Amino acid sequence: MKSIVIGLLALFPLFAQASENIPTEFASLVELHSWIEEHKGFGQPESTEAKFNGLHALVVWNSPFSGRAGYYAYAYVESASTKRWRLVDSSFFEHPEPLAFAYVDRRSERVVYVGTSGHILKSVSLEKLRYK
Repeated sequence: MKSIVIGLLALFPLFAQASENIPTEFASLVELHSWIEEHKGFGQPESTEAKFNGLHALVVWNSPFSGRAGYYAYAYVESASTKRWRLVDSSFFEHPEPLAFAYVDRRSERVVYVGTSGHILKSVSLEKLRYK
């Protein structure tokens, strides 16, 4: 029992790092995906990417826990001028319900986070980020 507790405590910095030290910018998608892989914990990250006129977005979500239904989600947009990926949203979903999936709504230019019941948990506008 003692070794299990010590093992879990050893993993705590990984979770804290994933939630507190989120990079606000990446030079490339490869660098961004590498960071996600390095900080996935027990999870299997999922993502969606949307590329349309003047806007390229990537949303990644992951539950790094074993048994806990909490999800970290990160939305990044590629800057048209610098070609670097900038963080536009970081969220944690657990209560009132965990995250099921996310998508980028092309018509409204929003990142939409959807819970397990199908309800929208949060949406983030990307409208002002086009051609930026």
